[in-house]
Amino acid sequence: MKELHRILSFRPQFSKVIWGGDRIGQYKGIELPGSNIGESWEISGLPGAVSVVEGGEFAGMSLNELAENFGESFLGKAVAKTYSQTGFPLLIKFIDAHHNLSLQVHPGEELARRCHGCNGKDEMWYVIDSNPGAKILCGLNKKMTPELFDQAVAGDNLIDYVLSYDSKRGQVYYIPSGTIHAIGGGNLILEVQQSSNITYRIFDYNRRDSNGQLRPLHIKEAREAIDYSFSEDSINGTTECNIESAYFKANVYKVTEEKPINIYSNGDSFTIIVVIDGEVVASTPFEKRNFKRGSTFLLSADLENTKISGNATIMKVTI
Repeated sequence: MKELHRILSFRPQFSKVIWGGDRIGQYKGIELPGSNIGESWEISGLPGAVSVVEGGEFAGMSLNELAENFGESFLGKAVAKTYSQTGFPLLIKFIDAHHNLSLQVHPGEELARRCHGCNGKDEMWYVIDSNPGAKILCGLNKKMTPELFDQAVAGDNLIDYVLSYDSKRGQVYYIPSGTIHAIGGGNLILEVQQSSNITYRIFDYNRRDSNGQLRPLHIKEAREAIDYSFSEDSINGTTECNIESAYFKANVYKVTEEKPINIYSNGDSFTIIVVIDGEVVASTPFEKRNFKRGSTFLLSADLENTKISGNATIMKVTI
């Protein structure tokens, strides 16, 4: 298998949605392709939305083609072994919630495989910015059962069971599959998630789409997917980003000119870097590249040491 030894960036894919705005363009310093843009998919291996390399000698090559041509050098030994049959394991995106997103839940691995033939969906959020009064809804604030869920749906008061946080810049939220959650309007979010696009919508504020139709809900599916366990302890709403789930690891670092960061690889996994704020220079023995705020790039697994310098806040994501 050929060696890669490259820093790779990919062409963003933008989604127009009912709750989107124009904040992603302002944040990235680019012109968006229209209005109501709610998401920018930075790195994706999902069918129909596979990322394509932007710039450099591999420009135009897809994520899947990189995996096929470079295998372990690109993905890493452990990642290639575990995900050879299911594809690239992560989806990285920016979310502009100009309006409230629906209250929703994602299925876990077993349910997703059984019903959809795909991955489940664990995810995490990092709040890049939030307007005064913006909220994050995540988890249960009281005990719930499938029967209480049915009653709450019928009584249109399901939201009364969900924890509500005052959203603040720099907060971190971890949302395992089965967790009821929603991003409130006024938030700009960085999301790291398993490579899955399965969402069960359970409450949508009785809002209508551009055709005047109520958006469909997935009550039956959600009833089976929800994790009904309840705990008064919460790791969410903190400003410490040290997420280590079964599906990804995410850490946030401050980079300064005096204290650059070295990203080491043992060859088991690729590394994704998101520049949350500021600007960085990524240097390897093979190349040097500059990245500004809102940029996302991938370090191939065969890059043993990458130096990140500059003045910035970055997120590092690995498997």
